Amino acid sequence: MAFYIQNRDNWTDFTWDGKKVLLKLSEIGHLQGKLLDWIENEIEVDPVLKAAMAHLWFVTIHPFEDGNGRKTRAITEMILARSDRQYATKKF
Repeated sequence: MAFYIQNRDNWTDFTWDGKKVLLKLSEIGHLQGKLLDWIENEIEVDPVLKAAMAHLWFVTIHPFEDGNGRKTRAITEMILARSDRQYATKKF
């Protein structure tokens, strides 16, 4: 599976498993907002699955020239840390 990012004018594109995917640069802010809203409000998804989905979503948006991997790992860690707090307060 190859993953390459290229920026062209008002579009960013990447190749995922041999298929080209295009994102309009003007939509990146909107997509990031949707991701953050989903992270903050989605409670029905298992925390590990939620962390994995958020990781994939952020990497797919790929909003920055550099540091996307570090930011993605920080988002993943935040979701997992929040889930520890959530389960630590439950009584079994």
